[in-house]
Amino acid sequence: ATSPLILHVFPGACETSRAVLRGDALNGIVASKITSLLVQTEDKYGNHCHVGGDRVNLSMSGPNGIKVNSLDVKDNEDGTYSFSFIIPQSGRWTIQAVVNGRIAKESTTEVVVTYGPLHAAACVLKGGPGMKRTEVCGAQRDIYLQALEYDANGRGMSGQEAITMHLITPSGATHTLAPVFAERGSRYKATVRWWEVGRHEVVAAVGGQPVVGSPFVVNVEAQEVSLPMCRLSGPGLQGAVAGERATILIESRDERGNRLFN
Repeated sequence: ATSPLILHVFPGACETSRAVLRGDALNGIVASKITSLLVQTEDKYGNHCHVGGDRVNLSMSGPNGIKVNSLDVKDNEDGTYSFSFIIPQSGRWTIQAVVNGRIAKESTTEVVVTYGPLHAAACVLKGGPGMKRTEVCGAQRDIYLQALEYDANGRGMSGQEAITMHLITPSGATHTLAPVFAERGSRYKATVRWWEVGRHEVVAAVGGQPVVGSPFVVNVEAQEVSLPMCRLSGPGLQGAVAGERATILIESRDERGNRLFN
């Protein structure tokens, strides 16, 4: 007999319960972007298969039961299969390989999907609950900077956008607003208080470019008349003559001292 005896050991047939997922996407996926993954098939002992020809697919399920199918599948004819797909929503997603019609349970992997930064044209400035185009002086309201698709499908922002928000008052003063990443990290919220009577503008920008809906214009009216804040003027205040007409002017104002013109 020849010594040493050299044997070539080959992997067995593809085992439907075994497969391995590979790729940078396992470290995190950006929603709405084309993503790639590789599936490595294995035999029942965990050896990598070296030939193709099996029916391999991906099962992807996300929040609220959302399911996604692959855009493209390529059999590399070496036991690996390349996949391209798009995940539309952020959150935790479960990805599994499906080999010859059966889920390869050992391939089950959970990945975190996040939103990528948006540009200005994909964002909109929108009034919060109770916000009207005509407000009363002293009222406080929330205003949101969000994705155009937020109301339609919940599309969120990444939190990495370079945003600015300002309030311009009728007197010409500009106040910098301090938006926070709200709504479980999907849009920005700023709180505004109307201190003056007249036209106010809230302006917002992403990356130095104005967003849709900016400026957000609100006309502010005075509050109800406040007697302690009203002012008297006129010659009648200097003195009056019995039987003669005296003139006193009453200037009505609200509790913040704003003049009432109606």
